[in-house]
Amino acid sequence: MVRACYKDCRSYTSSGVHEIERDLFFIRSLSGILISCLCNSFDAVNIKYHEVINMPNELHTHSFGGTTTFDSGHIHRYFGETSADPDRDGHIHYMTGVTTYDDGHTHNYRIPTGPAIYVNGGHYHYYRGNTSAAIIPNRHIHLLGGYTSIYRG
Repeated sequence: MVRACYKDCRSYTSSGVHEIERDLFFIRSLSGILISCLCNSFDAVNIKYHEVINMPNELHTHSFGGTTTFDSGHIHRYFGETSADPDRDGHIHYMTGVTTYDDGHTHNYRIPTGPAIYVNGGHYHYYRGNTSAAIIPNRHIHLLGGYTSIYRG
């Protein structure tokens, strides 16, 4: 995502100068480009130095899907889209959903992915977790695991 310094100042002006300066420091540390903005109150923005940079924190999602482990005589399928999170080093997503209806019941799940795995100009995530318990036909859970789709920002 390409953004300019003034956009960052405007988006944080109402939160106060301290948060603006902290955000700009973060941008400087990721890109190596020195950015200096002076943001005044009431959305007035003075830009001392303007440089367009590549911002690596664009919100994005991944798709996922698969089959659970075989437990208590059956399997379930699951699929969905992860939570929308910024593309920053070490970021994770949450996968929340309900399995398919099989053997008279469903299971809920909410699991975090692992951190981003970077490959070929994009990234994906590994995930592993378990479903909620069901009591039909007996008390049991299922495991789910795999990889998300690749995101190429």
